This record gives sequence, structure tokens and C-alpha cells, in this order.
Amino acid sequence: MAGKSFVFRFADIEVREREFTVVKAGEVLPVEPKAFRVLLILLRNPQKLISKEELLNAVWGDAAVTENSLTRSIALLRRLLGDETRNPRYIETVATVGYRFVCKVGVSEDAAGILETGQSHVNGEVAEAASYSRAQTDEDTSGGTKSGKPHDGKGWRLRKWPFAVILVVGVATAVWFLRPALPPLTVTGITQLTQDGATKSFPWMAMPMFTEGSRIYFQEITPNRAGPIMQVSTEGGETASIGNPLPSSTLVGISPNGLEMLLRMGSINDDSYTLWRLPLPGLQPHQIGNLTVDWGEAAWSRDGSVIYYGSGSDVFAADADGSRPRRLLTTTGHPIRLSVSPDGSLLRFSVTDPRFAKLSLWEAHSDGSGLRQLLPGFNNSANLCCGNWTADGKYFVFQSTSGKVSTLWAMRETADRWRKVSHEPVQLTQLEMNAGSPLPSKDGKKIFFIGANRRGEVMRYDLKTHSLAPYLPGFSAQWLGFSKDGQRMAYASYPQGILWQSKTDGTDRHQLTFPPMWAGSPRWSPDGSQIAFTGGPPGKPAQVFLISAGGGNPEQLTSGNVDGWDATWSTDGNSLAYAGVSAIDSKASLQILNLKTRTVTVVRDSAGMSSPRWSPDGRYLLAEPMDNSRLMLYDFNLRIRQQLTHGKLEIDYPSWSPDGKCVYFNSVGEKGSPEYRICLSDRKIQHVADMAQAGSLLLGGAAYWTGLAPDGSILGTRDTSTEEIYALDVKFP
Repeated sequence: MAGKSFVFRFADIEVREREFTVVKAGEVLPVEPKAFRVLLILLRNPQKLISKEELLNAVWGDAAVTENSLTRSIALLRRLLGDETRNPRYIETVATVGYRFVCKVGVSEDAAGILETGQSHVNGEVAEAASYSRAQTDEDTSGGTKSGKPHDGKGWRLRKWPFAVILVVGVATAVWFLRPALPPLTVTGITQLTQDGATKSFPWMAMPMFTEGSRIYFQEITPNRAGPIMQVSTEGGETASIGNPLPSSTLVGISPNGLEMLLRMGSINDDSYTLWRLPLPGLQPHQIGNLTVDWGEAAWSRDGSVIYYGSGSDVFAADADGSRPRRLLTTTGHPIRLSVSPDGSLLRFSVTDPRFAKLSLWEAHSDGSGLRQLLPGFNNSANLCCGNWTADGKYFVFQSTSGKVSTLWAMRETADRWRKVSHEPVQLTQLEMNAGSPLPSKDGKKIFFIGANRRGEVMRYDLKTHSLAPYLPGFSAQWLGFSKDGQRMAYASYPQGILWQSKTDGTDRHQLTFPPMWAGSPRWSPDGSQIAFTGGPPGKPAQVFLISAGGGNPEQLTSGNVDGWDATWSTDGNSLAYAGVSAIDSKASLQILNLKTRTVTVVRDSAGMSSPRWSPDGRYLLAEPMDNSRLMLYDFNLRIRQQLTHGKLEIDYPSWSPDGKCVYFNSVGEKGSPEYRICLSDRKIQHVADMAQAGSLLLGGAAYWTGLAPDGSILGTRDTSTEEIYALDVKFP
């Protein structure tokens, strides 16, 4: 290790040899020069016993000092690191012999700095050496000490060195704390790069983007699946396809030299994917060994020799050709959006549960050690995702999503030798535009991102005239529910997810819920006095709430690790049926809550069922399985369960007709997003409309939405959002 400079990491502490700094939990700590030298020697020899004599000779050289100097430095280090003598986590004392560093240490080379033996690293040590030299000259001139005894040099040093150390430490500390602060980064402009109008995000997350310096590579989204891989100049302009020969593949990375793409091959509904490399521009692809991933993602190491990828709750590494796969670490959920630090020492990624209830940022060393959560106290209601380092490694940029609004943030990673540094995240974009998938440019001057202005227009399909028209022009909402008399409606605004109620013409509006709570699927009580809805704080299991139609504090009816979805009223208004979905294993069942006794009953033979809908006459409870494969009918009079639909249709958002004779449902997976009807009299499925002729159905939040108006006409939401690639001009100090 001689002649090189390193960065040492253990626990939440980072020791940067070149910068002569100790960083604990993101905070730079002041440290005395001699104590820092002692720490370096111990870190360079972890688990090895270093004798006191070795440490004294290496740090103090020929200076005549006692063991007290070494003992004091060890005590300073323990206090700095939060260590204990009797129960050491880091520095162990071996009585009368020496010291040993007992914690596991991660080491990475810092190519920018070279350590030279005996070189003073800070002004404090230079001052210390100069002070000692002047004192030595003064005593040599006098020929001895004040007592007139012959002077041998050693005694003076033993008596005077504490004063010199105190002076040096005082000066160094003052310089350290009085140094100027690093100026904050600033956003100086924004430029729109694309104007293709193509969708570039799934409902839950924007697709990743990559650049080799001159081009940005991204992927369009067709209904419910990844589309063609596109490219655009980093200066903006026309977009063009790269001619990807692999159908159903997803772009997950680009090689460090920018000559190959990393693709994940398979359908969004597949349980596993294979990894492929695609030489640019659109040449013959090659499968990477036998590596398989689920909906986790992958990334190349900075030198291109290793591929990191997620599968299940694990992160793996393999050689670039797919050989030697090995598990590095296990997370608490699913690791996605892997990113590798510029020096190759760190992995960062987001961890999510299978139903996207919460996203958080995590990091680990590239060998899998040191797994820890980043920013655990940052806006607890936010989902943190999709981070990337700037090319010089000084900043880390990530996406924060609260409710359905995403913003970009950046935080300083490295320290600065001469200026104070804040490591607190700084917000880069405002709430007017949803911003996702941040990508720093190679020259460090821009941050590319996918920006979206979310809007959804509710459309009405008239079954008599077979025509589509806006239900309320400029009305951006979903999950419309109507009172029994058809005079009022409740809905969730899009994209805010705020619950409102108004007259059916949109007038006399009243806001019922407020951020950070999100709300959806409102259902009016039969007497019109209350509204049941699904909602909750972001990142928490969804619950069933009840609120007065006139407003007030929502009452939470369900709790625990079981989500409550799609509450539906009994005809007498005394009970609510809802889907209870486990937040742990996603198992579902239909449950009925008696509002008077507050007791819960599980509907017999309802395992795996969701989306309950009570019929207007109260006789039936309509439901569908979690895979949306069929409609089931629970007959309370006959106490039997019947299968209402047969075949391969996808069932989405079933609704009873106002008279209770028929059931309407949508099938967004089919071309044209067709709407179907099945009546209880003949049990025949009829195609009644193609909702896609109004434009793309809005994929907002967990799913799109269709429903029925009081007059029986079909309602659906048209996506009027705009989604393009933008570039932020940023000054990074």
C-alpha cells in the first residue's frame, strides 16, 4: 500500500487519507494530525497487533516523547469514533504491548492523491515542526535550561511538547471551523430536448435513461409494456429508434465505453428475465450466460468487467460474460435501479416491496459489505428512487415522490479540503412538473430527466349515440362515485389524489381530504350522508376510511398490515364489504365490516378475491380474483358462489348498472380498451364500446379507471398529460 492514498470505510465512518478527513454519518469531524497518523497505521493493518514502539517510531520519528503521547492520541480517536476502552468496537488495547483495529475495514484506492512518507498533510503539522525547531534553537544558544543544568534536549521536549501541541491544535481547530462554506449548487436554466409526445413512464415510475456523452437513450411505453428504444442528442432534436431486434426487451444499462446496451428480455408478466448485450447501433445481440433476474434490474461496473443485478430480494454480481455469479447481499424487499459509484467502490439502489408500497435508497460496498439505508429520516412519507452519481463522484442525484408528485434532489458526496460542506439534499425541481429518472451529463453541467405535466380528462361514452365527449371539460379526476339520487359525485383529483365532492355538473365543490393523505375509490352511503374511501399516508398500507359528506376528520375503519381496498355499501347502510389484502404476502379475501358492532366477517370461499361490488338490491356481491381473470357472484339468498364470466377476458373495474340487471367492465389489455356488459338474465358477454377511441386511458396511481354515470353512460379517463425529456443547467461547486 506504500506510495498510494486510500479511502477507508467501516461502520458509518469514512477516513479519507488524501483529504486528511474523518467523516462520520456524513459529517466531517476535526482530528489532530498525530492522532490521524495513528489511525491510518491501524487502518492499513486491520486485525493486526501494532506495538507501541512501532506506532511511536512511525508517527513521532526521532522526537523524544513518552508513551503518554500515544495514549492521548488513542483516547482522542476513541472519543472521535464513539469507541469504548472496555468494550471496543474499533480500537482494542493489548495491555503493555500495543493496539489492534478490530472492525472490518473496506478499502478503495484514491487515485487522485499519493501519500509520501514523512510529508506534513496540514498546516498544523508544519506549524508544530516549526515551533519545535525554534524552541530547540533557543535552548541550544543558551547552552542549557534555566536552572543552569546541562541540557540534553530530551528533557526539554518532555516538558514543553504539550504546550506546542495545544497551540497547534488550537490554531488548526480555529482554521478548520472558520473556513468558508462551499457555495450551494444552483439551477440556472431548463431546456426541453424532445417533442415526440411519447409516453416514457409506467404509472409507478419513469423509465431509466442512459448516455455515453453525446446521445441520450430511453424507451417509450406502449399500453402496459415497454416499447421501442429511442435516442436523442444531448442538445435536443428529433428522436430516432436504434432498431432493437429483441422484442419485449427493456433497456437497463449502457456499457462504460458507450458501445453496448444492457437489455432485460421478457414480458412484464414474466416471473424471470434473461440479460442480453446489444452492440450499437442495433447489431446482433448476445445473451449474457444463463443469468436470470425477476423485475429487478442490472448495471455494469465502471470498468465493464462485472455485471451487478437484482433477483428476488438479493443483489448478485457476475463476470461480464455471465460467468461466476455470486450473491453479494440480501435486502428487505426488491432491489431496483442499481447504480455504481464512479470509483467502483459503492453500489446504490432502491428497495421496494412487491406492491410498491414504499421505496427507499440503500447502499453497500461493491463486495456486498456495509449494507445501510441512505437518508432514513428524509421526508418519511416520500419514496426515494432512481439515483445516479455525477461523473466526478462529487454529487448524487435522486428522485423523491410524495403522493403522485416527483421532484429531483442532489446531495454532496465528498468533502472539500478548504471549505465547509453541507451534505443535506438540495431540491432541484419544483412541484409544477413531475420529474423522474435523473441522469447527470458526462461533462457535469446538466441533469437530464423525464418531465411530465399530469392531466387526465374524464370522457363520457353515450350508449345511444355511440359517441364520446368530455364529461366536464378541463375536469382532471378519476374514481368517480355518485350519490344514490344522482345529484352529487365524489372523486379523486389527478394527479394529487385529493378527495372532493360536488354536484354532478362540477359546481359547489368541497375538498374532503388533504395532503399528505391520498384517496381513491369513493362510495356514497345509501342515505348520502357519508362517503367511504380507500386511502392513507404515502408508503403505508391502504386502509378504509369514512368521512362525512360535509367534510371533517376521516375515520379510519381498518388497520394493521392488511390493505383495505374498494369498500362497497350494503343497501341498508349498516355494513361495508371490502378486499382485505395482506401487505406481507399479497393474499386477499373479501371481508364485511358491521359499522354498528365494528366486527369483521370473512366471506366464505373468498380467498384470493378483490374488487367487491354490492348489487343495488343487496342480493349479490360481485368480485374478481387478483389476477383479473373472471367475475364471481356471491348470492346471499341462495348462499352460493357462481362464476359469472368464462373465457380469457381481462376484467377491470366492474360496475353494476343503476337498475342492477347488468354488470359492465373494461378490458384494457385488449386493443381499443373495449368495454363489455354481461346481464344476469342471459349471462352473455356483449361488447358495447371501445374506450381507446377517446385517447389512451389514463394509467394513474395503481391502475386506470372506468365507471358508470347515473344515467348508465360509460365514463373513462383520457390521458392528456405531456411527457418529454428535459435538461437542467446546474452549477455544481
